[in-house]
Amino acid sequence: MNQQQWQSHVRAYERSSQSKRAYTRKHNLNYSQFLYWYRKLTELTSVSDTPDFVPVDIKSPVATT
Repeated sequence: MNQQQWQSHVRAYERSSQSKRAYTRKHNLNYSQFLYWYRKLTELTSVSDTPDFVPVDIKSPVATT
């Protein structure tokens, strides 16, 4: 199975309400291979979607009297 096919399974799993184990059984997938690809593909997504720096707006405190 190639990366695109695993990516398709990972997306389908995320839309399902099943556990990883149940999803792999239902689709006759190797559980260990699914975990490997799940981690690999979700790490790629989270790294590319998260910026290294986040803008912060700092305001001076307002004095109250």
